[in-house]
Amino acid sequence: MFDLKLPDYEIILWINHNDFGKELEKEILPITRDLEIYDDVEKEGIKSYSWIIPSWVEAMVLGGKFK
Repeated sequence: MFDLKLPDYEIILWINHNDFGKELEKEILPITRDLEIYDDVEKEGIKSYSWIIPSWVEAMVLGGKFK
């Protein structure tokens, strides 16, 4: 049947897809290279990424790396 379980934790990141955003994207993608991108959408000049994270601690660590 269908797996209707929601992900444990999800980090969503929106980036303006301009010159600055493209440079920022180059810094962010290596940080997340070990994670599978759950969703990757570009719409109206904004790029959206989301990652599924298995634990609260890992989500907080990744969020801290984005700062």
